[in-house]
Amino acid sequence: MVLSGASPDEVAEALDHINLNSIKHYFRYNLELQEFINTTHMASPEINSAVQMWNGKFTDKTTDRSALTSISSLGLCSLTEPCPFHPTVTCYACPKFRPGRHADHEAALADITKFQQMLGNTSTGAMAQQVEAAIHGAQAVIIAVKELGN
Repeated sequence: MVLSGASPDEVAEALDHINLNSIKHYFRYNLELQEFINTTHMASPEINSAVQMWNGKFTDKTTDRSALTSISSLGLCSLTEPCPFHPTVTCYACPKFRPGRHADHEAALADITKFQQMLGNTSTGAMAQQVEAAIHGAQAVIIAVKELGN
């Protein structure tokens, strides 16, 4: 009731308490906890970065899809020529990628991580960096989807 905005009088009445002193701790604890969570959330560079990175790029926000190419079930791509990279793996590091909010990005992250493990120490330089950037991008999409609400 406290988190939904009920007043101290309403909570006291619902709990059949005569005075407000016995319910004040509900308000102090819950409001302090809510404030702590909000402050922590707003101070998190990872959450803010993820939301800023992908906000406005999700496919459901895209009105004109005529120039976009489907990328598996993950989303769309605004690249007008064939992709020179590994589709579905490096998409998350590409600014042309428009992820779907309802796609299974966690499964895609697992696939990219497996791909990174397969590469192991045999690949260095650009490919390893692309895969690492894709992992961070996929993690950012997962955070952004949660923060923007399914």
